[in-house]
Amino acid sequence: MLDIVTTSSNHVIHIFSLCFIALYFNSAFADPKQKNSTETQLRSNDAASFTHLDWNHFMLQPVTVLLTPSINRSAIPFENKDDAADDFEHGTIPQSVDSLLASLINSSGYLATGDDSSDFLIQLEIKHYQSPHAYDVDTSWWQELIGGAKRMVVSGGDTKISIALELQSNRKYIRSWKKEIKVVFAECELNENPQPLINNTSNNKLLSNYLHSSTGQAFVAASNYLLLQAIHFINSNGSFANVEKITENQLLLVSENDSFSIGEKLPIYYTNTNLKPSRLPVGRVQIIKTFDNQALAYPINISAKAIKIGDWVRMGQIREYPIPQSKFIPVNNCGNNHSNIGVSDAAR
Repeated sequence: MLDIVTTSSNHVIHIFSLCFIALYFNSAFADPKQKNSTETQLRSNDAASFTHLDWNHFMLQPVTVLLTPSINRSAIPFENKDDAADDFEHGTIPQSVDSLLASLINSSGYLATGDDSSDFLIQLEIKHYQSPHAYDVDTSWWQELIGGAKRMVVSGGDTKISIALELQSNRKYIRSWKKEIKVVFAECELNENPQPLINNTSNNKLLSNYLHSSTGQAFVAASNYLLLQAIHFINSNGSFANVEKITENQLLLVSENDSFSIGEKLPIYYTNTNLKPSRLPVGRVQIIKTFDNQALAYPINISAKAIKIGDWVRMGQIREYPIPQSKFIPVNNCGNNHSNIGVSDAAR
């Protein structure tokens, strides 16, 4: 009997040992992509700096983006009603949140919302949405008789919002880009002067009320941060020109917007099966003559016979844009002063 108990104990110890070893190796050798997938976070003090950005810059030819409908993966549904600012602190997302994002995009001066012929596609995804005050729902039968459940505030805290912004090719090619940000926003950091609405949203009372709530300002802070990151991504990736004609050892290149510079050496990419540039360049070409948005070039380290009409040349120009300035006036006495350091970092 003693031998049986001892044997059983040894088996139990052995099983626990195996489980511990498995957990150790699972954590030690986990996919590094999972470790690197943590979202960027903006705490209250930094987030408040993004609630009003003064861009003070408009490009003659802004990059156009088609804003596709937002995806809402949070537990809070979109609602289309004219709530006061305080009502947004209890778990309401306005249906017109895309109009607010469009206003923020157009405020930048670097980006502009457009139609189906826009340069790129842009889409917002709401992943988590936690207002500072939660509701407890009273589902008593008499509440249903008077038109719905009564909701009572049961707790308070910080606003916590996680959103992601995705950028994709449309008329122009760009590598797909997506970034997520989590904002933790305290009511102490409310901005008396939040980002103004522009264009057709300037007289939108619902969005104006939303902008004066902590949830609305958390949303604006997260969106402005991601828009700065998207602009930096577009700016650092340049644009593409196409090979329009090949004559012996000379290539005629055509760019839709950007101009060429004589002497510059640019990478050339094959066209893949999706009619997009290959992932890696296959050689370089040098510009020998320019006229408007066209140029003559010759291959440097690749044969002209290996190049086909429609192949891609990546432009080297970077569009400069000034870093916007944060404008913050605290609503509450507990609000802090804010610098422009966080905004400058996001623009890089």
